[in-house]
Amino acid sequence: MKRVAVVLATTLLSSCIPDTPTAPPDAHLPAAFRDVQSAAPSLAAIPWQSFYDDPTLRDLIAQALIKNYTAQLGYQSVVAARESLNITHANELPGVSATVEAPYQTSAGNRPASTPNQAFAPQTSIGAS
Repeated sequence: MKRVAVVLATTLLSSCIPDTPTAPPDAHLPAAFRDVQSAAPSLAAIPWQSFYDDPTLRDLIAQALIKNYTAQLGYQSVVAARESLNITHANELPGVSATVEAPYQTSAGNRPASTPNQAFAPQTSIGAS
C-alpha cells in the first residue's frame, strides 16, 4: 500500500512539470491587409440608407429599427454602462465636504444655579479628501 502511494505521488508530481519550454509563436503579421492601403471610407461610416435604392424597403427598415425593442434595450444598457463608468471616474476626483451644526438644548428641573436654562453650542467642520 505504501509503495502504491509513493508511485501515485511521484506520478502526480511529475505531471505538473512541463516537458517542453512553452513560448508564444511568432505571428509575423503585416502592417496592412494584403499590403493595400485603402483611401475609401470604412463601410461602418457609410449610412445604411445609401445601400438601398428602393424607398419602400428603406421605410420598412426604418420602421423595424424604430420598433426593435431588443436593439433599444441593448442601446439603453450601453448608455447605462457609460454612465456607470462616468460615476466610477467621478469617484477618483477629490471630494470636499462641510458640516455646520447648531445644537440647542433646554434643561428643566433640578439643576445647579450655575447651569443656564438654555445652551447653544455651534460647531463647524470642513473636510477634504
